[in-house]
Amino acid sequence: MASKQKKGTDFEASGTTPTPWTVLINFDESILFRSDDGVNVSSKPAKPVKVEQTEKITSKAGEKPIEIAINNLACENNPTSTKTTVTYNGKEYSGCGKYLMDSRLHNKWQLDAIDDIAIETAAFPNGMPYFSLDLVKRKVSGFDGCNGFGGNITVMGKRIRFDAFISTLKACIQNTSYNFKLGLISNNLVDYHFENDNLVLYLIDDSRLQFTPVYK
Repeated sequence: MASKQKKGTDFEASGTTPTPWTVLINFDESILFRSDDGVNVSSKPAKPVKVEQTEKITSKAGEKPIEIAINNLACENNPTSTKTTVTYNGKEYSGCGKYLMDSRLHNKWQLDAIDDIAIETAAFPNGMPYFSLDLVKRKVSGFDGCNGFGGNITVMGKRIRFDAFISTLKACIQNTSYNFKLGLISNNLVDYHFENDNLVLYLIDDSRLQFTPVYK
């Protein structure tokens, strides 16, 4: 799995209904779909969209139209995979798939820098902001320097979809020169990567948050 992710694969799925088929998705580059009934398609993917409990990935406008629906339900014969359907040319293919992810995410991460500006501990007298990511339970919990928060996550290859956070409502006096930008993480799809074992999140406004692992 790790070698496939290094090569750029974010999601893989396969099935035998109505005929054997496979699909590989690199969210930055391509959807590759092949089936034993003669289909061999390569399309550029659009941004994933979550509809209730299903993640939908379609091809961009102008590409060969294809849709992948990744359900939140586990497959009966493989509980680590989720039910997946591919629709191409009016035909539906069903099977199971899984996101490929970096296991290093499963950790507690303390905020270290915002846009490459190192954080001063004194700026957060109530405690340093942090995330705890649980890949098994697919949960995030944390502290923003004032309030605790939590929610559900889906790791999608090189991206993390954060559902809307539930947060406490405590009022705190602290240094406002640092903007943790929690609102740009909650209910958003966020890119991540590792730099020397530090976790970096790229937010939708092109800013970046850097975290150091608490447990090594």
